[in-house]
Amino acid sequence: ARTLSEALAGRIPGVSVLRSSGVLGTGSRVRMRGGSGFLIPREPLLVIDGMRVDGSQTSLGVGIGGQSPSRLDDIPLDDVERIETLRGPSASALYGADAAGGVILVTTKRGQDAPDGWSAYAESGVTTDAASYPSNSATGPPNFGSGTCTRAQAAVGECTPGPLSAWNPLERASPFRNGWRFAGGITTRGELPRTRYFAAASAARDQGPLAPNDGRKIAGRLNVDVRPWRSFRLGLLGSYSESRTTLPLGDNAPMSALMSGLSGNTADDPAKRGYLLNDPATLASIVTQQHIERSLGTIAPEWSPVRWLSVRGVVGREILRRNDSRTFPIAAAFADPTRAGPAEIAGNGGRDMRTTFGAAIATRYPLARTVFAATTFGAERLTQSFRLRDSVQRFFPDGTPAGSSSLWSHHETKLVGLYASQHLAWKGRELTLGIRRDEGDRRRLIEPATYGSAAIRWDVWREPFFKSSPLASTLVARAAYGEAGATRPAAAILQSPVFLPPQPGRQPTPLSLAPERVTEIEVGLEAYSLGGRLRADLAWFRQRSNHAYERGCCIGPFGYDDRGRWHTNGLEVALDADLFETLTSEGRVSLTFAHLSNTVDRSTGAQYGVFDRTPFVYGARALVPGYPIGGVWSRAVTGRDTNGDGIIDPSEISRAADTSYIGPSMPTREAALTAEFRVLRRVTLSTLLDYRGGFTVWNFAELFRCEVGTCAALYDPGASASDQTRAVTAHGGQGTPGFVEHGDFLRLREVALTWILVPGWALRNGFSEIMLTVAGRNLANLTGYSGRDPEVNGGGQSTFGTTESFTLPLPRTLLVRVSVQRCRQPYLLQCSGFR
Repeated sequence: ARTLSEALAGRIPGVSVLRSSGVLGTGSRVRMRGGSGFLIPREPLLVIDGMRVDGSQTSLGVGIGGQSPSRLDDIPLDDVERIETLRGPSASALYGADAAGGVILVTTKRGQDAPDGWSAYAESGVTTDAASYPSNSATGPPNFGSGTCTRAQAAVGECTPGPLSAWNPLERASPFRNGWRFAGGITTRGELPRTRYFAAASAARDQGPLAPNDGRKIAGRLNVDVRPWRSFRLGLLGSYSESRTTLPLGDNAPMSALMSGLSGNTADDPAKRGYLLNDPATLASIVTQQHIERSLGTIAPEWSPVRWLSVRGVVGREILRRNDSRTFPIAAAFADPTRAGPAEIAGNGGRDMRTTFGAAIATRYPLARTVFAATTFGAERLTQSFRLRDSVQRFFPDGTPAGSSSLWSHHETKLVGLYASQHLAWKGRELTLGIRRDEGDRRRLIEPATYGSAAIRWDVWREPFFKSSPLASTLVARAAYGEAGATRPAAAILQSPVFLPPQPGRQPTPLSLAPERVTEIEVGLEAYSLGGRLRADLAWFRQRSNHAYERGCCIGPFGYDDRGRWHTNGLEVALDADLFETLTSEGRVSLTFAHLSNTVDRSTGAQYGVFDRTPFVYGARALVPGYPIGGVWSRAVTGRDTNGDGIIDPSEISRAADTSYIGPSMPTREAALTAEFRVLRRVTLSTLLDYRGGFTVWNFAELFRCEVGTCAALYDPGASASDQTRAVTAHGGQGTPGFVEHGDFLRLREVALTWILVPGWALRNGFSEIMLTVAGRNLANLTGYSGRDPEVNGGGQSTFGTTESFTLPLPRTLLVRVSVQRCRQPYLLQCSGFR
């Protein structure tokens, strides 16, 4: 995996990772246990080494058609020691505000985590577009379907078709390329007097399959642990990364290559090669760039004067500078490649500074001979200062300035949280109680909130009545309850143009917004059998919100309501099995499965007889009580060839009088199979199969092609009745039914082959390991979806549903990596992977 999102994909039940686009540098939709909400999706918090940092999954100030980079993917994976996920309020309650969507805890490597030594790697690979694209068809002049005559129109005598013409710009005049990747890095660990350190540096250069799409990144980290005396350790952790990403237009943008090609002309021409407005070279001259500088610094003292007492603290600051710009050339604006100069330069950027002050004191003590307790008290102060600059500069065709505008804004937020937890343990039985109090920033009109949690754990295997056997050697039951908040919906309301501040002479407006509170109950079971070779973890959970924010009626001039209700039920299963183990070989498999079902219990918009479609993109995704959040609704159409001529014409299409429910807009079934086989102690083969099912995809690209008259179903005698029905309905301007399809897919997400090279020579020459890895990603995709890719989403990471709107499909990637590791001589065999 190259990013944090890729590392999480398919590894943990209930953690859903869906790539939004095949464009290099764009993000993924990372949701835990559904991530449901009415106003905006619930994204997980990102915590690095105890400090809350920017984990926003949509981070781009100038639009490119729906896609956006994600700050989750800024973290170099070679700096990471481990990743933990708290998937819901029952686990994340002590994090309070904005922890309702779960928490991702990232711990970076420290000097004491491994023996002294160094490691280095070099990596190269190629990324290619693997999708197939349909031709544009017409029976009239070969320009954007004008004057065409479809089979349905000809059957009723509306027109006389000319000769059929067809042209495929995306394949016959392809804008795609082989995108190359070159990357390298080095890490080192060492020891100085009373000091341990870890240092890392890396650099990468990437190309996407569709120009202009390039990325460059450098990153460095230094973690130092100073121990002046045995009971005290001071951690000094710092990192810096810089990235520059160039992005193409995509999705809904009329100037994007996919939209110009898929809805272009039906014949080749020397100027535009059949593209709608511009040739591929002119389209590639529309450049959007993002420059990111991100630095993190953390001071983490730990003091344990006695065995039963420990004190920890964290003081951290993150400074993130973002500069986005887009240059729109005159050549593209006027569809004339001979023109030079920009037509518009747009910029957006700013500085986001986050500061964390935290401290916790923990005690461990016995209450009786077999009863032990632990008490923790903690506090943290979180502040954020965000400065934003937005500017646009326009030019006349002769290059003279035509005007400019700029806007500056500054936002500050503050949160103070106090928390406590009490843990009791008695002969394999455990009870944990927790509480957190958050004082919101009253300047941001966010009310204070209190969150509670409780958890029990029972090791049944230790009970006298439980008899160990090869079939069941360990059995643990658990249950938990927790509450967590979501302040992002309230923040979205305050930043919305719908919000109006109080006006003189008007009815007073409520000056506070309560965080949306999400509660969760979880019941789980863990079992080990066959001597620990088979491990199982099952969990059932139920999440609920009784005051979800939505657009509707009637909080004064806000135009919002916080009386919405929803709940989500889910089942998660994780199975791990050691298939075989010999002196030279071993094999392991892991299976994860999750089933999610969310339901709207109350919606103000539905109560007043209106589908609340505003938060959802591309059509009838509605909030209807008794149905999933953002479920897809439409009036069904049916076409029957009553005269037997093989053509579905408008008179043979019937349309239902009322709308009906089509299906959920997000996956309800998720499964992944990971397998790893090691042969002769030197060769390891690993694979990852990823499945998503039980959801619908809005095939907006094919809908638009049929509307303008270039889709093949309007002219192909072999087209099925259902394909003809939806195409004729769209071409006649009668709506969009039929283009909402089942999006179930099974993707071969990853295959990797690792070979430990010349282990004997390496050990004799002081190297603990030399490895060669060949890895492929997105090698195959099995689906019944008729579009390009059911995983990608034209709305990026910011929407609930899935829409393919001229979105670049996921490309195929092949990577080759050589890595070398060297440890100090006393630890040489301990470091070696050849065991």
